[in-house]
Amino acid sequence: MCGALAALAVACATPILKQSLVGTPRVASVRRAFDGLAPAATRSGVSLILDNADSWAARWELLADAERSIDASYFIVEDDVFGAAFLAHLYVKALAGVKVRLLIDGRGSAALTLPLFGRDLLQELAATGNVEVYVYNPPMTQLLRSLWERSFLPISSGTHQKTLVVDEQLALTGGRNLSRAYFGATTEEAEAMVDADVLLDGAAVAQVRASMEREVDSDTALRIWPDLVNFSSQHDELVMLHAAMDAWVRGLVPATPAETALATLEAKALAALPAPPVPAEREQVVGHLKELVRAQAAWGKAPLSPQPRHEVEVKVVASASRADELDDAGVDAFVRALGGARASVVLVSPYFVITPRLLRALELAARRGVAITLLTNSPISSDNPPAEALFFDTWPEIEARVPTLRIFAKRTRHLLHRKLAVFDDGLSFAGTFNLDPFSMHMNSETIVAVWSEPFNRQLRAEADRLLAGDEFVEYRIVRDAKGKVRRYPPRHPKAGHPVVAYGPRDHVPPKDIEGLEALREVLLSVRRAWDFQLVTD
Repeated sequence: MCGALAALAVACATPILKQSLVGTPRVASVRRAFDGLAPAATRSGVSLILDNADSWAARWELLADAERSIDASYFIVEDDVFGAAFLAHLYVKALAGVKVRLLIDGRGSAALTLPLFGRDLLQELAATGNVEVYVYNPPMTQLLRSLWERSFLPISSGTHQKTLVVDEQLALTGGRNLSRAYFGATTEEAEAMVDADVLLDGAAVAQVRASMEREVDSDTALRIWPDLVNFSSQHDELVMLHAAMDAWVRGLVPATPAETALATLEAKALAALPAPPVPAEREQVVGHLKELVRAQAAWGKAPLSPQPRHEVEVKVVASASRADELDDAGVDAFVRALGGARASVVLVSPYFVITPRLLRALELAARRGVAITLLTNSPISSDNPPAEALFFDTWPEIEARVPTLRIFAKRTRHLLHRKLAVFDDGLSFAGTFNLDPFSMHMNSETIVAVWSEPFNRQLRAEADRLLAGDEFVEYRIVRDAKGKVRRYPPRHPKAGHPVVAYGPRDHVPPKDIEGLEALREVLLSVRRAWDFQLVTD
């Protein structure tokens, strides 16, 4: 509870602790907005990958095809079959002579990065001699800094990157971390998410790689060295897991029935070793293989069928992790793009906890008549109760201030984790950037800014497809015939607040609403201590 409260307080506090004085720039068009972004534009290929299993196959093939170098940076690496198999593939490629750099966030991947508890696997990779492993913002170090500075900001900031670069020629980035929730199908995995990645080739790859190098070279990246004495080698486990996953994604083993698939996978894993492993290692691998046979959608996916590719202008807008600077390139990119929009904007974000500066940009866009559509989560689908506790009572005022805004919230359980945006008919954003204070003011992020009408249409068509089904509901406030917002009268418990026509309370179970209200009250009770306020106050 304390950890959740601390993280929540930081998320709320950040915008007001040092409120930005940077305004909304006057931009003549979205083209001018794109031209004003740094760095310089490149001519590159971009492919959108939406399907979870396709995205896993893309990663697997990129690693398999690597000949010289692999650079990988991830916020979350879970010790499940997908996270472990990814690390196993890095290990096998390193044994084959490929140079590997791996950066993992200390907070997001604490189970793998804490000293004495989880670093054995990372140290095994480092022992190959071809893998440089770094932990960004090691939790214990940042905890001490937070205590010294009496601030939760140092321990809350981190690298939110999810990037893979191979041979400096291809790059994959987007919303997906490394766990089964990101690669399992929604039909077979209860925690599966709806996400998106972009595959880049060409000159933009260097910009993606540069954003990772900045994190690796920073003072807060701790290099992990091999154990002086390796008492428990994980070599056999890693080699077996790689062999099994490779057979599965290439369809070299039967997918069903489960008993046959498991037995054949185990045989493939054992065949990769010159001698039988110790029982404990075999048992560990079999545990992962039991997970794998449930991932039916990933079976036979490699090699991945060609995805639609757009030859376009691309800029990779990257922000560094920071705990004491509120304005950065990511925030500026969104504000500038909103400032240039003249017709329509579509925003897709897991969370919508915005700062006053972004609210102002939305208000100005609405004054110009820009139609704004937001796709986000509801308390039913969200994995972030703090964000929902702030959102579920503040969205009405945001809609009141931004009259052209329409909010669609996901009513089904699978989390919407995509981070996409389109502005008019030419500019699009994809990457790791959430519309929340952590992305805006603390974490390192990557936004792939694309100038392309066909790519823009592809993203819009996908948003339209999502809204055409029954997975989203629209949150609405009440307006009169002239569009004026109807507000509760002075003696009403919600005096002055917009009247809600349809919102979370109309489709979320009452017990969940009560929990969010209680959480919200806790937040408001510590406002003085944390010096925060909501953008709608």
